[in-house]
Amino acid sequence: MFLQNIDAETRQQIDNLLALYQKSGGGLPVDIELLIASLCKVIDVDIELHERFFCLRNNRGLLMPIENGFSIEVNRLDTFAERRVTIGHEIGHILYSFDYDLYEIPQQKPERKSTTIFPNKTVERICDEIAGYILCPPDLLTDFLEHFDEILYQPDLFAEKQQTVFLFRMNFMAKKFGIPLTQLYRYIILQFGKEKLVRLIKKRFMTT
Repeated sequence: MFLQNIDAETRQQIDNLLALYQKSGGGLPVDIELLIASLCKVIDVDIELHERFFCLRNNRGLLMPIENGFSIEVNRLDTFAERRVTIGHEIGHILYSFDYDLYEIPQQKPERKSTTIFPNKTVERICDEIAGYILCPPDLLTDFLEHFDEILYQPDLFAEKQQTVFLFRMNFMAKKFGIPLTQLYRYIILQFGKEKLVRLIKKRFMTT
């Protein structure tokens, strides 16, 4: 079940973050700079954001504890939408994997500690879920999916003019949330299960 494995403290921090973001005027797609500024206030740390070249294309990003906070480094070779997903994932690590109360430099919680070389798959999945929760808030994603058939088909809106109505609507949603289409599929599965996506796909074939 979505976000069932996080502790109450982390869940409260996530909710506080989104509440402050919305109170500060944040909307869709999520304004990353405003989100990070809100996070700094919620957990009282400094967060720096940097772009750098990673040798490996699949090396999306890196989170480095620094004095009084963190440095999030993202791959400059990635698209803007991909970098947003990476930042959301690293924010998940900040919220889920670190303690702040006793140290100027945040320390990994012992029960959640994972090495960079051999990342803990459970922790990585939870951070993906947190990213999905932040970038695609469940209430908004639910609203889009419930009104999926009402999204007006505008074939000239995107460069790929040969899209089916189904793909157009999915791309439209991905643009609204500011994430890659493949990540939208993943977030739908994480939040609602594969059955939800399968029903959408089946409905596509029944109506086209």
